[in-house]
Amino acid sequence: MSVLIAAGLLAYALAVGVLADRALTGGRWVSARPRLGLLVWHLTAAALVAAVTGAALLISHDVLEQTLLLLLTADKSTLHLAYAGTASVPWLANLAVLLPMTLGAVIAAAFSTLAVQGRRVRRAMRRAVETTAGSARVQDAHLVPGTSASAFCIPGRRPLVVITSPTLDVLGSREIDAVLDHEREHLRRRHALQITWAEAVTSILGRGRLLRRYAAEVRRLAELAADDAASARHGRRVVATALLAMSTPGSSATAGGLALAERHTAERIRRLLASSPSSRRRDALALVCATTLTVVPLLGVLLPAAGVYW
Repeated sequence: MSVLIAAGLLAYALAVGVLADRALTGGRWVSARPRLGLLVWHLTAAALVAAVTGAALLISHDVLEQTLLLLLTADKSTLHLAYAGTASVPWLANLAVLLPMTLGAVIAAAFSTLAVQGRRVRRAMRRAVETTAGSARVQDAHLVPGTSASAFCIPGRRPLVVITSPTLDVLGSREIDAVLDHEREHLRRRHALQITWAEAVTSILGRGRLLRRYAAEVRRLAELAADDAASARHGRRVVATALLAMSTPGSSATAGGLALAERHTAERIRRLLASSPSSRRRDALALVCATTLTVVPLLGVLLPAAGVYW
C-alpha cells in the first residue's frame, strides 16, 4: 500500500510542478491579488517538495516508522506491517530518504550562493549611494544624481531607498510620495528574500521543467503588490502617473535593487487604471486550494498509519 501511495505522491509532485505552473502564470486573479498570488506560489512550491519528501519517506519505511513510533501510541510490528507489508523490503530502500535531503541541500546551496552574490552587489551599491548622496535626502530616501528618473530600494540590515535627482523634475509631490511608499513596501514585505528563494528553487526544479515560471512570477507579483500598497494610500491613478513618467529607457536600477519602473510597466499601468472588483469568495477558495496542495502529501504519509487504528 505504501509503495502505491509513494508512486502517487511522485505523480502528484510532477502534476503540481507542471499544471500549477501553467495555471498560475499570468492568471487574472493572481494579478488582481498579487499578495495572495505570492502566497499561493510559495505554497505550491512547498507542496511539490513535500510530495517528494513524503514519497521518499514511504519508500524508506524504517526511517518513517521510527519517527511515527515517537508520535503515535502503536505497536511496532503492527506499524511496520502497515507500511512495509509482509514482503521483505531491501535495506537499500532506506536510502530513498537521501532524495529529499539531497534536494533540500541543493536548493539551500543555491539559495546561499544567490544570497551571498546579492549581498555583495547590494553592499557595493550601498557604498556608492552613501558616497554619492552625502546628506541629500528626500524624506527618508537618499537623493543621488542620475541621467534619468529612477527609484529603487536596497534591502539588507541597513535598507536604503534611493531616488535620482531627475525624478524630482518629472514627478509632483504626490507621485514622489507614492514612489517612496512603493519602495518601502518592498522592504517591509521582504520581497528581495522571496525573489531569491524563488530563484533558488527555480534554478533546481526548473531543470526538470517543474515550476519554471516561479521566480519570474514572484518578481512580477512583488511589483504589483508594491503598486497596490502605494495605491492604497495615494490612489491608483497617482501610481500609474508615476510609472508612466518613469518608464523612459534606462530608468531602472542596476542589479541588486528593486526598482519601481523595472519591468512589466505597460501591464502595471493598465492594471492600475482598470477596475479591480473584490471577490472574497474567490480569494478564500484560492487560499484553501493552495493550502490543500501542501496538506495532501502529509495525509498520504499518514494514511497507512491511520489504518492501524481502524
